[in-house]
Amino acid sequence: MEGALTKANIGSDILTYDINSYVGQKSKDNVERLIKFVRRSTDKNETKEVQDKLAKVCLYMFGPNGTQKTTLAKWAGLEFLKAGKTVYYTLMNDLLKLLQKADRDEDIQAKIDKILDKDLLIIDDLGTESSNNMK
Repeated sequence: MEGALTKANIGSDILTYDINSYVGQKSKDNVERLIKFVRRSTDKNETKEVQDKLAKVCLYMFGPNGTQKTTLAKWAGLEFLKAGKTVYYTLMNDLLKLLQKADRDEDIQAKIDKILDKDLLIIDDLGTESSNNMK
């Protein structure tokens, strides 16, 4: 599993995370919804119609620093990997740098194509938390 996590750019520290240890009371309902989404998305017994619908979902997690958004996203990635799905984790800044270079370099465009061709793409650190704190 560690090799799959490395390939997904997640890191093996998530292996010790227990989703049931989440303590944010204000977000508890949303964490339960995330768990339900991940379970249904990785359930091989779901109908094709449901699988196709879930494959088109875009989750956006936001909130103040320290609320475990990254950890929850990486946990979802781990669960997808356990189910045999493909996953990639990247920071928004790193993805933007790749996109800026893509039209000048075919190798980079091929790398972006591989990143986009995943069952779950996690784009972290969009910067919205810091911009909200600047008000």
